[in-house]
Amino acid sequence: MEGDLQVRLRARDTGELVEILRSRDETAWRPEVFPLVEEILRERGVDVAALEAAGPPGTDQVEFADLETVASFRTQVEASLCRMSLAQTGIEVWLSTENLAGISPPLAFATGVDVLVRAEDAAAARDFLAGLEARAGSASPETESCPRCAAASVERVRTVDRVSAVAGWFLAGAPIPMVDSTYRCRECKHEWE
Repeated sequence: MEGDLQVRLRARDTGELVEILRSRDETAWRPEVFPLVEEILRERGVDVAALEAAGPPGTDQVEFADLETVASFRTQVEASLCRMSLAQTGIEVWLSTENLAGISPPLAFATGVDVLVRAEDAAAARDFLAGLEARAGSASPETESCPRCAAASVERVRTVDRVSAVAGWFLAGAPIPMVDSTYRCRECKHEWE
């Protein structure tokens, strides 16, 4: 049995063996594997003592996740203030087109800046931002209710028509921002104008 295991380990490349030895994951490998891996690595000229001193591999892997827009702003400054507020709650936040202002300020102004969070944090971020808006007193004076479910928890969503802004840039030489407002029900997620 040990001879068969050793043959299978020898068939692996050095990088895989180094990873096995550094992680020492006994849920994935039997304990007798590690001395065999050490022996094979020594035969291949790898300094096993240095590997063990380095410890387990780091967790510096890039993690890709679905991002969702929770707010849009006309300027990078407004979006940065929103990002800082959300970051204080522990939510990771990214801004779209945040560096466009350095390249072309008029185009950046026309297209706006989106505030992006992980999909699993989107509901909490929207609730937090809605609370900020309510506390600031900037909620619209008219009370809107959802036409689908009649709920009173409605938020106003402002969006920038980026296609029109970019088209205006090419046709007129200057971006023409088109801002549109829609409403979104917090209960059933229905959107209307």
